[in-house]
Amino acid sequence: MALAVNMSEQLDRFNEQLLGLLTAYGMNALGAIITLVVGFAAAGWLARLTDRAMRQSQRIDAVFKPCRARSCASRSSFSR
Repeated sequence: MALAVNMSEQLDRFNEQLLGLLTAYGMNALGAIITLVVGFAAAGWLARLTDRAMRQSQRIDAVFKPCRARSCASRSSFSR
């Protein structure tokens, strides 16, 4: 019986600690996830914009057009 009471107390303490962590860091984690999603969406938009502009340009060789758009997306998603 004493083991069940001790385990119940440990579970209660664990629940309190978990609730405290979620309260303290939950909004930070949510903000980080939203920032990550928005960043990847912006990188994709920027890559499409660059690709479209380069396809319309007559002064850039066709070989380099897809490469530049991809490098633009990778730079924008991982830069500060």
